[in-house]
Amino acid sequence: MTSLGLTGIPGMAIVQANSLMNYIIGMVIAFGAAFVVSYLLKYETDSE
Repeated sequence: MTSLGLTGIPGMAIVQANSLMNYIIGMVIAFGAAFVVSYLLKYETDSE
C-alpha cells in the first residue's frame, strides 16, 4: 500500500502497481470465503 485508505475494491487505487495482482487474488479469496461461510451458516426461517 502506498497510503492509508479504504480497503476492498476501492483499495486498488492505493496499491502499488507491482503488487496489484496479489491484492486482487487476496480479495477473491476473501470474498469467496465469506460467501461459503455465509452459505453454510444461513439462517433458516419457518417459511422455508
